[in-house]
Amino acid sequence: MNFDFLFIVTYGRSGSTLLQGILNTIPSVLIRGENAGALHGLIKSWEAVKIAQDLFSAESDKSTSPWFGAADMDLDSYGQDLTASFIRNILKTPPDTRVTGFKEIRYHFAADELAFELKFMRRFFRRSAFLINTRDLEATIASSKRAGHDISEEDLIAVDQLLRDTVKSSASDVFHVHYDDYRNDPGRLRPLFDFLGAYFDEVALQNVLTTKHSN
Repeated sequence: MNFDFLFIVTYGRSGSTLLQGILNTIPSVLIRGENAGALHGLIKSWEAVKIAQDLFSAESDKSTSPWFGAADMDLDSYGQDLTASFIRNILKTPPDTRVTGFKEIRYHFAADELAFELKFMRRFFRRSAFLINTRDLEATIASSKRAGHDISEEDLIAVDQLLRDTVKSSASDVFHVHYDDYRNDPGRLRPLFDFLGAYFDEVALQNVLTTKHSN
């Protein structure tokens, strides 16, 4: 496999649970479901420490400073500890797991916030990849209304565009998966498996595609 961590970045009612199931057909891969945005809180904590250090390190060696000790904060160690705790306690990977990650719809979809979250994840989840998952917007909006999701059409359209812009960044660790492309044709997923460096098992994929996922 080309990566150690896989993250599905998406919005609700996009078929992402099916994509999660597809990835879990790959031997030694374990992709968890949503965690209500738990990682976001850890990232915000790390960001607060970075702000404190970036802005208030000057003279923070003095006990009279209101930011006493800011220069001594260990950003790398703190980020590594947060990440290790998340992997150990949230992802809870069995010993035979080679690749892990999760899918989430609760990213903070302002361009600067999403960029910062991805930057943190790239830094501390080494050899990571981001699977940007989208779906036909009319179908997504209709499904979201049926499910009673509290998100407006305007917000869904904006999130979809932001994710497509992220794909256009041409980063080598970003891959775009569109639900409508592969839903009835598993062969359309072959480029994804090539990107991941995984064996393409069309029979296993067909079994997943005929199994109900989510609601």
